[in-house]
Amino acid sequence: MYQTSNGSKAPKKLMQDISTRWNSTYYMLERFVELEDAIRGTLGLLDNPPQTLSADEWKITKELIQVLRPFEEATKAVSGSKYMTASIILVISQGLKNVCEHMARKNFTVEVINVLQQLLSGMNHRDRWGVIENKDSNSIPEPVDRDENVVSIWKTIDTKVAQLQPTGIVTSRAIIEVQRYLEDSIINRNCDPLKWWLLMSDRRCNLSSKKAEMLLFLNQNT
Repeated sequence: MYQTSNGSKAPKKLMQDISTRWNSTYYMLERFVELEDAIRGTLGLLDNPPQTLSADEWKITKELIQVLRPFEEATKAVSGSKYMTASIILVISQGLKNVCEHMARKNFTVEVINVLQQLLSGMNHRDRWGVIENKDSNSIPEPVDRDENVVSIWKTIDTKVAQLQPTGIVTSRAIIEVQRYLEDSIINRNCDPLKWWLLMSDRRCNLSSKKAEMLLFLNQNT
């Protein structure tokens, strides 16, 4: 009723988390904060309203959503990828650790900082996460985001890819071929790498094994 009276054409309902799906808790909290005004307004109209959240509890809930968002992003990347490879697990694990270290330096409430510390402690547990490379996240520049509160697990890898620049002096046809290969843009992480290689093998035929064997044969017999 509150949403309808305030002009909402498609009123939303609160969500209940499911014990077997951790991200359902994230969706529940996200929807709860999304409907904050409606919840506050509705409770104000009740004669005997249930106990509502305090200002500090609302703040903690909003901060927890920021902490859980990268993990929900990682869950989607793992479960929704059509071309899942083992190498992406390392990228996601390192990305999660980087964003948790970044958020641990934010001015969050004590309760949320404790959650982040527990997450980081779990990531350092070799039996659970394996060995995650320990990098100083302060030394990794992050691209400017319009929303400073949005932290992505892909920022580290995307920044590194953007910083890659081909080096060397072009002095021969082979080096030119390699230079063109290096200058090609990085494919989207959701694309099929096999299809990409099939396409590039036609364009970069001078780098193919058959071409290399032919050039070696000609070089040895001239």
